[in-house]
Amino acid sequence: MSATSLSKREMRHNASLDGLRGVAALAVCISHMSLAISPGKPTPFHGNLAVDFFFILSGFVIDRAYTDKLRTSMSVARFTALRIIRLFPLILLGMALGIVVFGPQFSPGQLAAIVATGLLMLPISIAGNGFFPLDNPLWSLLYEFWANLLYAFLARFRWTANAFAALGALILIFITLRGHHISGGFGYNTLIAGVGRILWGFFIGIVLSRYLTAGRVQSLPTVPFPLLAGGLWLILINLRTGPWYDDLCVFALFPGLVALAVKDAADGLTRRIALLAGALSYPLYVLHQPLASELANFKAHALEASAVLLALILAVSYGALKYYDEPVRDWFGRKMRRPISLPITTD
Repeated sequence: MSATSLSKREMRHNASLDGLRGVAALAVCISHMSLAISPGKPTPFHGNLAVDFFFILSGFVIDRAYTDKLRTSMSVARFTALRIIRLFPLILLGMALGIVVFGPQFSPGQLAAIVATGLLMLPISIAGNGFFPLDNPLWSLLYEFWANLLYAFLARFRWTANAFAALGALILIFITLRGHHISGGFGYNTLIAGVGRILWGFFIGIVLSRYLTAGRVQSLPTVPFPLLAGGLWLILINLRTGPWYDDLCVFALFPGLVALAVKDAADGLTRRIALLAGALSYPLYVLHQPLASELANFKAHALEASAVLLALILAVSYGALKYYDEPVRDWFGRKMRRPISLPITTD
């Protein structure tokens, strides 16, 4: 769907979608804090399923923002540069925090390899610590970054999103039929799950974006943002469900929530809160893990320490957003107004 077919109200920044991203990021953060206190025990929320919500939302937003441009005037080189500017300032900061917290666990050679592969968005596995041992949540950005490039190269072909989404669905259903949860992808032993999750999530987000024309959006019910946020929160509560609950979420509940949120009903204070939650979602997701791991040192006072640390993580996320990420992206954005030349191009 062309973005020009949307009404002025729909063209404004969608606060409901942003706010839902913030809810999902908070669920991931709380889950990792719980794991730091009680390793191996069930977490309060399905943090891994929140990542699938991110993938769907990312595909939806990317399609709305870039597909028409990639089909007309924007090169893959420029798109790639824009995504690097959007993602990498906080990735670098997250890795820096990881070096401070986790760096002493590795030899200088291992640390150099981890940093080098992280900067190149390539997977590495050292001593079973996952693809990004300095900042574990970055594993999902690895899949998303390469899915972004795949999308950009094939954006001119309308059938590709459907095909990749179908392939991802087949992989996830196969995993479920074998009795496993789909919550993998952060290491080589669950690589196929990660591939299935990003193919389904990211590309079904694109399919959903193209299906929801302005007329179809208007026919949807208007749902206030607090109800949408509460619904996502309830869905993510960990009731120790089986593998089929994962599929229910990724195939039905999450796409349904995104569709309902497209008809943005957030106004006034609710809108401001949703926009703030959305703005904090990315720094919160990328930066929380090294800080959350410190809870392991305060198990005797877990509740009090968790409250204090969560407030600290939110403060650090806000500070990183306002005094580092946004200024850096603004500076590069001004530079991007000039023509750029990178090796990847569609010319």
